[in-house]
Amino acid sequence: RTWFSAEEDEDSIVPLIPQLKANMAITAAEALEDALINGDDSATHQDADVTSSSDVRKAWKGFRYQALAVAGLKKALTTLTPAAILSVKTAMQTYGVDPSKLAWILAPTTNDIVVAQTIGETKQGFGKYVTIANGGITAMFGAQAVTSGKMRENLNASGVYDGTTTDNTVLLLVRTDRHVLGSRRSLTIKTDEKIESDQVQIVGSFRKGYAPLRTPSTTERSVAIGYDLAVTP
Repeated sequence: RTWFSAEEDEDSIVPLIPQLKANMAITAAEALEDALINGDDSATHQDADVTSSSDVRKAWKGFRYQALAVAGLKKALTTLTPAAILSVKTAMQTYGVDPSKLAWILAPTTNDIVVAQTIGETKQGFGKYVTIANGGITAMFGAQAVTSGKMRENLNASGVYDGTTTDNTVLLLVRTDRHVLGSRRSLTIKTDEKIESDQVQIVGSFRKGYAPLRTPSTTERSVAIGYDLAVTP
């Protein structure tokens, strides 16, 4: 929700209402992305800096939490090599056989390291395993890949935030058809004018729900994670 005055709208170089509506749509999409990756609805969140009950990361248990909770679904990546990354896929066993049903989620630094090692002077064999477009990795080991700004790069070696060790990130692999995202209400944006104060209120809301078809486990390997991944090359 946001407010602005008629004077602000009149003085703005761009029309405020269309711009604010566009900003709300971006904010809503980023909130959903954050919850899917970093969510944990436990009484105490896995990350020490998530304490508010209204934090979007308290919506549900997301991919990182699910993978870290099962020993067989996590692999330590002390070095970023093709073999190390492939070990994350191997952890999914039969769930990782069909690359068309998989999606890698990378942090921005991870994307840049792999790109540099593929096309730079420090070639480490990534060339035939990744597809790069406009400086971004679009596929890895035959599965689609996305780079997300919501992949935290200030985690400890265990893959969570503790406020002390903040130089690690993680790498996620998700079996997309084993996770369901539902919608009761798509993003709805409404405006209301308060004529007595010459103010305009804009409110955006949506109702989403998420759950894995079955809780990830050693028999339901629908998500895997690579942790202990340094954010510097």
